[in-house]
Amino acid sequence: MKPQAVHHSANIMDPSLQPVYRRLRGYAFDPSFAVQLNSVGINTLVYPVRWEGDLKPGPIGEYVEVVDVDPASGVFYPPLDLNDPILLAQDGLPPSEGNPQFHQQMVYAVAMTTIQNFEKALGRPVLWSSREGPIDADGWPTETYVQRLRLYPHALRDANAYYSPSRKAILFGYFPARPSDVTALMPGSLVFTCLSHDIITHEVTHALIDGIHKGYIVPLHRDTLAIHEAFSDLVALFQHFTFTDLIENQIARTRGDLRSDNWLAQLAQQMGLAVGNHGSLRNAIGNADNDEKEWRSVTPNPKLYEEETEPHARGSILVAAVFDAFLNIYRKRTADLYRIATNGTGVMPAGDLHPDLVRRLASEASRTAKQFLTVCIRALDYCPPVGSTFGDFLRAVITADVDLVPNDPMGYRVAFVESFKRWGIYPTGIRTLSVENLTYSCFQESDLLPMNSLAPTALDSKSIEASEPERFKRRVDDLLNEIYYLPAEWLRLQGKAEMTPEQALPHTWHVWLDTIRPLYAQLIQPITTAEQQPAMLNPKRKRTSGHDSLATIKYLVRKYFDDTSLMLQNREALFNLTVDYKRRIEQAIREFDGDSLRRFQGLMGLLLNPDDLVICNDHSVTLLNKALRDELNRRGMPERMKEITVEWVKIDEQEGCPNYGVYTLSRAQRIGPETNVINQVVMTIMQTCQIKLAGYDAPYGFKGGCTIVLNIDQRTTRFIRKDMIRLQNSRYVISEERAAAEIVRLYCYVPSETESPFAPRLVGPHQATEAFAILHQGH
Repeated sequence: MKPQAVHHSANIMDPSLQPVYRRLRGYAFDPSFAVQLNSVGINTLVYPVRWEGDLKPGPIGEYVEVVDVDPASGVFYPPLDLNDPILLAQDGLPPSEGNPQFHQQMVYAVAMTTIQNFEKALGRPVLWSSREGPIDADGWPTETYVQRLRLYPHALRDANAYYSPSRKAILFGYFPARPSDVTALMPGSLVFTCLSHDIITHEVTHALIDGIHKGYIVPLHRDTLAIHEAFSDLVALFQHFTFTDLIENQIARTRGDLRSDNWLAQLAQQMGLAVGNHGSLRNAIGNADNDEKEWRSVTPNPKLYEEETEPHARGSILVAAVFDAFLNIYRKRTADLYRIATNGTGVMPAGDLHPDLVRRLASEASRTAKQFLTVCIRALDYCPPVGSTFGDFLRAVITADVDLVPNDPMGYRVAFVESFKRWGIYPTGIRTLSVENLTYSCFQESDLLPMNSLAPTALDSKSIEASEPERFKRRVDDLLNEIYYLPAEWLRLQGKAEMTPEQALPHTWHVWLDTIRPLYAQLIQPITTAEQQPAMLNPKRKRTSGHDSLATIKYLVRKYFDDTSLMLQNREALFNLTVDYKRRIEQAIREFDGDSLRRFQGLMGLLLNPDDLVICNDHSVTLLNKALRDELNRRGMPERMKEITVEWVKIDEQEGCPNYGVYTLSRAQRIGPETNVINQVVMTIMQTCQIKLAGYDAPYGFKGGCTIVLNIDQRTTRFIRKDMIRLQNSRYVISEERAAAEIVRLYCYVPSETESPFAPRLVGPHQATEAFAILHQGH
């Protein structure tokens, strides 16, 4: 009998047999390392990129779209098909400066690698910043989903590369080299920014930050744009430590001393040489002097933080602080290896390090760098939504790490604090510098309800673990809250506005509530009185109390987390659902009333109470004018600039009530080093106050905001504020000192000798449509 052929087509279509990664070759640094004998063997590597089965020629995938048009040359290069069997069999195209299709491959591979690192740290799919649209018929601002970030490898004939927030695209340039040292780089040779790992990572990180905090492109504080630049550099630096061959090479060359000059701490080497530097464009641990051509290590200098204003130079301070903390932890993690290798003397013997020691040191460096990268990315969710500073970033790092890693045996958090202190970077709003005080306060649900709070003083202290009866009480509260809320939600979806939630409750539910209410009261008697019982136990009560609104928000937040878990593979559906929940949560917040309204107004630093609106506007003008004079005097502004005055202040309102909006909402499922998981929902709420300045037609929009981090499992909440208001003599007024500092910075700008003339001014009389295009010119 003739044997039958076996067909495997069915097996091949099995999703479980699809590859996990697509292997793509690329440069570890840039093409300049390919013509150096001591680096040629480590500059080419394979990027493991998440497999996309429906990847189209371009490449065009789920997250990015490569469009290779060269306007200067009038050429459209054919798109690369990475599903070609020949390319699949040999890890994509070989590295080549002269092949435009490899340029497409390089930007795709590095961009996807950066996206993967962000998603792993954030615990969710990343979304690009949306396009804002007009107000819809119901009065809500509209948002348009942006699926892909566009990458243009040859968009500019210029020594520049930048992220364009308006186009949702990254434009890479190319230019002839102008080196100061002709032995380092060939004069006139073309330098492609799209072939630099560091430049690609830097620009993609700008886009990712914009998707998380859209307000960070406005330089409300000297640190805000510097954070954008520093963070983008840090991601590129720490990604160097994921390249095994590269780390081992540098560990062997420096004999394990990563504080000495090494490639791992350098950024954009080829571009730095091409624009006339003696070394790389930037360096985390030192500088190459262009006159003496000598490398010098960076020494912490607090005066630099006080005086430096140019965003890249100021950002280098933050990079140096974080990288110094990383090096301290690396040294601590490898102390035992050095003791063994030196027989306890601390002095390495002459000669090369043993290969086994090199591999162990490289492994520890890589592990530590990955942890620092994750910690820094995770901290973005704990930053205020507007006007963030280096001090805010330090508090965000500490708080994010405390949430996920309660125990810190290696002292990561102390290393951050110590390093920032050496640079003179201190947060505002704390009395003492310690890990405990740097951690944002954590509130239990009972702390947020005045009528249900057992200890009002808990708002001023760290929350303690609830007792078992309290936890039981909260669980029953939540169940009863949801029983009442579900019919109201059903009525909303059905459009039956004429019915009340009480009418929607089935008769059996009323009987069940009447039965369980006395049992519930008996169970919670030891921990509360009858007057303190939750309002939601009575479904006949109007849903206007703060407790009712909080119950609605709790329900919506948990339901949002559950619903989005089914949409993690569909980013557009996730975006649309998020927009809907943002509106519903915002509406629930507007239902706050009474004590809860005032309590949350203080917690969020935003004006929520309509009764405080007129008083706040009226009393803020005088305070703000005084704050402006003080700020101008402090900065030593010329006399002619002291004429700037405030005519009126008006917090945005809607139908007589303060207006505010839920700007971002996202889920997070983070995995700690001990495989512990925390489930969170992060949302930001922002508010705008119009400040009319004499001599200017349009008022200045002063913004305040609050990032709220809710732990779904532990039922705790953290508030990270950038205050719109403050309490003065039992009255709320706007935060005049912060507003004055912003106005002086944006309207009375006098460039210092060290500040770049390209620094963009995005509001007031200084307008710039492409912040990063101007900012990155020559940087």
